[in-house]
Amino acid sequence: MALGTSKPVCYYQFENNANDTSNAGNGMNGTMVGGSYETAEKVRGSYSYKGDRDALPVDCIHSCGDYDDISFINSGVFTISYWTKLQYANSTDYVMGTEVGSGAKDFLIGWVSKQIRFKRYGHPSDTDVDWYSDVTTAGNDTTAFHHIVITCDGSNMKFYVDGALDSTRATAAWSAGTMGCTLMLGGGPNTTCSTPWSYNYRGYLDEVSLWDETATADEVASLYNSGAGLDLSDGLGGGGGLPSGLKDVGGVSGDSVKTVGGISAASIKTIMGIS
Repeated sequence: MALGTSKPVCYYQFENNANDTSNAGNGMNGTMVGGSYETAEKVRGSYSYKGDRDALPVDCIHSCGDYDDISFINSGVFTISYWTKLQYANSTDYVMGTEVGSGAKDFLIGWVSKQIRFKRYGHPSDTDVDWYSDVTTAGNDTTAFHHIVITCDGSNMKFYVDGALDSTRATAAWSAGTMGCTLMLGGGPNTTCSTPWSYNYRGYLDEVSLWDETATADEVASLYNSGAGLDLSDGLGGGGGLPSGLKDVGGVSGDSVKTVGGISAASIKTIMGIS
């Protein structure tokens, strides 16, 4: 399994809104409560999302799609990619989740003690399960954006930071189950699906994408794109291959081409007027 030519299930560029800009057609637009869209700090485009917890209501983006839209996480096969710039070093800040303590099989992702935490609620046998990355410098840095990828094939979860493998964790067998809430960004639900609990995310988030496939190491590198990020509305076009408009180059499938004249194919947007 790989991202290949698939599109993300949902993709948030935060271009002054919380719209799902994936061309997969799921329309998982979110609703912002608190927080702001900022132009001073971003990975690409013109804006990013910034959350805080000093003012009420506690910041988050909630109601991103329907309950079933995010249920693919329960298969154990997924990739979650996002860019993070913390407001406070070595803090507890949750990035996204669906959990409200209802016994549903939910998840929560965030920073805890400089580590990336993926917590699965109600699994297995209604026992909570945690997987952590190694301690990272990214979890203690307030000066720059860092790219995080969490990818799982149903047996192993891998954490990548800035394009490089940080750690691999064996996972228990995954089981199907309903989500307690729709996807929330910038926090995890508490009590209600539109109210985050107090450890909501503080800092900048940008270019958030969730996929129902397992990324390869090469695809993670393409997502990172040497720190520049990518427009993922149409996916990676075959693991970092040429843009989808180019089907054949010198008899070689465009999706198989990795470099052209020494330049990463994923970085090439137009050749002779073809996108």
